[in-house]
Amino acid sequence: MSMITIRNLQFQYDAAPEINALYGIDLEIRKGECVILTGESGCGKTTLTRCLNGLIPNFFEGTLTGEILYEGVPVNKLEQYELSRKIGTVFQDPRSQFFAVNTTDEVAFGCENLAFSTERINQNVDAAFSRMNIDVLRDRSLFGLSSGEKQRLAVASIYAMDTDVIVLDEPTANLDGETIQNLRELLFTLKAEGKTLIISEHRLSWLGGIADRYVYMRKGRIEKIWGAAEAACLSPDVLREYGLRSIQNVLFPTKKTPARSDANELTCQNLCIYYGKQEIIHDLNFCFTWGEEGRIIGIVGANGSGKTTFSKVLCGLMAPRTGEIRLNGKKMTHRELLKKTYFVMQDADYQLFTESVAHEMELAARKNKQKNVRSSKEETTNILDRFVNVVMMRMLFHRVMHFLRNVFSGGRLLLLLKREYLVVIPITTFGRLLITF
Repeated sequence: MSMITIRNLQFQYDAAPEINALYGIDLEIRKGECVILTGESGCGKTTLTRCLNGLIPNFFEGTLTGEILYEGVPVNKLEQYELSRKIGTVFQDPRSQFFAVNTTDEVAFGCENLAFSTERINQNVDAAFSRMNIDVLRDRSLFGLSSGEKQRLAVASIYAMDTDVIVLDEPTANLDGETIQNLRELLFTLKAEGKTLIISEHRLSWLGGIADRYVYMRKGRIEKIWGAAEAACLSPDVLREYGLRSIQNVLFPTKKTPARSDANELTCQNLCIYYGKQEIIHDLNFCFTWGEEGRIIGIVGANGSGKTTFSKVLCGLMAPRTGEIRLNGKKMTHRELLKKTYFVMQDADYQLFTESVAHEMELAARKNKQKNVRSSKEETTNILDRFVNVVMMRMLFHRVMHFLRNVFSGGRLLLLLKREYLVVIPITTFGRLLITF
């Protein structure tokens, strides 16, 4: 039985009418099926999910043609509240779907809007916290949660609404391995219960055994559709051709680290870091070294373990309660660290301040002006030519930031920030230390 039918769907955002965000989309999704939308950043995955849940055209304005049927009924004939009873969505940015400030209230919010009874609300909320293994997050302030914890809470809030169709837009983007496994088990259960799952995702290996079909999108079109068995047989060369990650779990061979110079040293001694009144990191000591060739160091840990908070301290965005940080033997204040480091946040919106891509690049150049950095449009154009997709960025050079936030995918926003802050602007005159988390 067909749950969702899409016929010749096309969409252009009003902010970019010359770009076909979606073009000629034809797709049928059966009841109880799990369909994966995949493809490079900006291919139209999120735009398609917005069409399915009614955010296009009810919230994101543009020109929409074609037809979407839900169990044979045109979606445009349904009121938004009627559609919300049928389709629940976990957004790529969980903050954009939160309405409460308390975690328990947030999970209950959707149920309340669907007019569930008090008894059913309590049952569904309890089940959501239990199934997502987040009882520790009950009655917490949303403002104190890590990005991964917010992602888990968003999934719990949609699970509590008990809709027939669940759309998840990159649900594992901020999750650790254990939580991804919890989500996998939850989706197994939902699929067994007959729920229809539509998942937009770059990570594919965790979906084995859940996915029925993989829909590959490129430039707003559907280019390929693979069944689960067919997708599992795709060779590494084919995956590389389509820009896809492995569908199977892969163990990468370790490589011998080449000899490197250690001319530079960053040390932390007895660091104690607090978030408000809560101690996040206690008595931390470590030493990083790197030379002219630079170095990449990964900070890993479970959601909520303090990776982001620790990284903010390293970059001078927060000051530790006690302890000290030294760079090449010199004790650094947090203000001095700000001048020596750059920080790319998980949510790119936090770091975009101007109204266009061009002005954003020029602002960074002016703020960090050195003898070899010119804040001219010519210099900004040269930077874009070197480090980003020339056609796309030239076309968007003066596009307003409203367009950037609504039409740019999360991956492309992050690309802009990475190029601007980590590559384009000189960090120091010696080698670079890149810390990722």
